[in-house]
Amino acid sequence: MNILTSTVFGLTLPLLASCATNVFTSVPLNQPHAVIKPEVTLGNFLAGNGTTQILEIDGRNPSYWRINDSYRVTPGKHTVGLLGLERGLNSMSILDFTAKEGKTYIAKSDQAGGLKMKFWIEEKDSKNIVGTSMGVLQVSPQSSYTPIFIPISN
Repeated sequence: MNILTSTVFGLTLPLLASCATNVFTSVPLNQPHAVIKPEVTLGNFLAGNGTTQILEIDGRNPSYWRINDSYRVTPGKHTVGLLGLERGLNSMSILDFTAKEGKTYIAKSDQAGGLKMKFWIEEKDSKNIVGTSMGVLQVSPQSSYTPIFIPISN
């Protein structure tokens, strides 16, 4: 192996390993667990309205390609980072909740009036709210353009 290959390999491998250590991994099915998932509907997701995404569980990032996946967590206290999207606006918040074995929890968000967005986690069957928080809406920059007319002459 030449010096360039070993240098590139030596620098790249630690970077890849450091990225992989901060990824959330679900608890195995054969261990006690609860499930948390975001409230996402395909129509709302495509329109950018009323969508909640889980950005972080206990300081670890779930895969960004898994927008509507559910995650298995151990029973006990957890911290969840959420992103709420509502009509082109977005907001983020962090919630604490205590998961109970065998329960499923849904992370939700909704515009609460003005520039506020409410976040909450509810137990799926009972609809009991187990965690709540408020976030401030932020305007997502929109692309702007100026139409250009190109005259075509014969």
